[in-house]
Amino acid sequence: MHDRSRVELGRGTRIFAAAREAFMGWRQFDLGWVAVVDPAAAIADGQVVGMETRTAGVWSLNVCRILETIDAANRYGFLYATTATHVEVGQERFVVDFDPATEIVSYGIEAVSRPRHPLVWLAYPFARAMQHRFVRDSAARMCDLTK
Repeated sequence: MHDRSRVELGRGTRIFAAAREAFMGWRQFDLGWVAVVDPAAAIADGQVVGMETRTAGVWSLNVCRILETIDAANRYGFLYATTATHVEVGQERFVVDFDPATEIVSYGIEAVSRPRHPLVWLAYPFARAMQHRFVRDSAARMCDLTK
C-alpha cells in the first residue's frame, strides 16, 4: 500500500523549530502504544532504530534503518526502511516542512508497505487499521508538541 498524510501544525519559525526538536527526540512516536527504544538515537544515515508497539495487548519490536536524512533550512526529516525483523516490508518518510511564503508548518508521513509476517497477512484489515491509527496519533502528538 502507498499512503500519504499531511497535517498543518501551525505557522511561523517557532512552530518549525519546535517540530524539528520533537523529531530529534523521536517524539512523534511517543504515543503510549508505540515508542522508540532509544529516543537518544541520532537521526543519521544508517542509524538503526527499534520501535516497540503494543497491538491487541501484545508488545512487539520492529527494527528499521534510516536510509536518508533531510536537514535543510525549511525541511527536516528522514526516510527509513524496515529490516528483516519487522512485521512489514517497506519504507516510511517523516518530514516537517516550513513554507516561507505562507509560514505554514506541516508534518507529513508517506509510507509504502506490505505485510511480511504471516499473521499480519491473515489480519490485514486490522494491520491497516493500526497503520491508520499510527498516522492519526502521530499527527495529533506533533500538533500537541508544537502548540
